[in-house]
Amino acid sequence: MRHVFSAFLILAFLAPLLRGQPALSPGAAAAKKRQEAVKTLKVVFKRTEVEGAGSASANAPRGLKPSTPVPARETTIESENRLFLDGDKVRYEDNHPLWEISTGKLRKMDSVYAFDGTLAKLLHPYSNHGGPLGSIEKAAYQEKVKSYELTPLTVTFRGLNPAICPDALADAKPSGVTLPINGESCQEYVLARSSLVISLWMDPTKDYVIRRISKQRNGKIVEQHDITYQRNALVGWVPESWARHFYLPEGGLQRTGKMKVLEMELNTAQPHQQFDLQFPPGTWVFDQRTMKDYRVQPDGSMSEVVPERKESAVGIDEPWYRRNVWLLCVLGAATLLAAFGYVVLKRKKLVAKRSSM
Repeated sequence: MRHVFSAFLILAFLAPLLRGQPALSPGAAAAKKRQEAVKTLKVVFKRTEVEGAGSASANAPRGLKPSTPVPARETTIESENRLFLDGDKVRYEDNHPLWEISTGKLRKMDSVYAFDGTLAKLLHPYSNHGGPLGSIEKAAYQEKVKSYELTPLTVTFRGLNPAICPDALADAKPSGVTLPINGESCQEYVLARSSLVISLWMDPTKDYVIRRISKQRNGKIVEQHDITYQRNALVGWVPESWARHFYLPEGGLQRTGKMKVLEMELNTAQPHQQFDLQFPPGTWVFDQRTMKDYRVQPDGSMSEVVPERKESAVGIDEPWYRRNVWLLCVLGAATLLAAFGYVVLKRKKLVAKRSSM
């Protein structure tokens, strides 16, 4: 009897706390289970994109649009990329080439993003200052890790981590609508993001993995993910391949990207140093925390880059009119006074002439 009474007291104490935690949806509960099961992850995947003629230049700002379309014709681009996870730590090696709008040529990227649990860094191979370009992020994560090509991986293995997964599964609400995808009846869960509506189509026969992600703006589909899975002995269903389609505002297909998993390792030891990005000598680094620029020295230290001061006393890169601003003001005032005096004098002569008539 005493034990029953003790259990009753414990339940009475915990009841308010339990009531404050809403139950997870089946999809979010399954995502939580996978997230807790997969402590570390290594994925190597092949990325293939088919870009239509002019698809790159169509997204360029109006003032930077080239006279000829980029690419000039439909082009297929391939790359091999890597994603590493260790708890909240992230490393993403993005080797996918990008179009250089000014020249119309493909440029190899080899960019690296890393978060060691405290600090996020990004290394880009090119800059306007010569050598690589680096950044130290102000927030724990930046948009690089939320890139569309990673979405099926992040939503599967870190679906309840909003800093990694762009589509928060805990916020998705069931709509009651079902849709057959590859012969399976999938349930729709909806996320509303201002004018963007995201539909997550989950397969209850495969532990509520997401088979399709569809994004609509103003009633029109702007992009869509279709994901296939394979069975894994540790966590069940894991992504095998996925395709994403981008659509133009008028509805036509802009480009298609396809990803294929080449290698996947779950819960294998990951070297801690790979999540701490080291900038090579010569890298121009922008630190968002201090809003200052630095140049990495040969010994690995960072030296602040101080902008050149343009002082009129020295005359460095100083236009002549800035060096003589006070003289110009005096001359301008004198000119106005002379013009005013001329008008007054002419008016007096005109009045005197009329009086004598």
